[in-house]
Amino acid sequence: TVHGPDGFVRRFAGTVVRAGQDDVAVPSVTAAAPAPGATTVAVLLANSGRTETSFTLAPNDFAGTTQTAWVAPGGSVTVNWPLDQGRYDLTVTAGTGTRFAQRYAGRLH
Repeated sequence: TVHGPDGFVRRFAGTVVRAGQDDVAVPSVTAAAPAPGATTVAVLLANSGRTETSFTLAPNDFAGTTQTAWVAPGGSVTVNWPLDQGRYDLTVTAGTGTRFAQRYAGRLH
């Protein structure tokens, strides 16, 4: 877990998939900074493995409702997560059996 100013939090948990192992789902998450004045942040959910997996995005605080997205092998899906006066706080989990969880929180100015 990494903490910074203005409510910045990044938390990464779960079992690491060995390099080169792709016979299972291999989830990854990237959050892109939005353009000034935007009301959402783009969360890219990717799966570089060879089995489909589900991602669940859940709010911890501020705006947003729980969402589930399925990502095909080798695919990706973008989810637009709402900002609440520039603030966001969500946890992303993946249904891989590896306890994959990532938390993203902070404030965009």
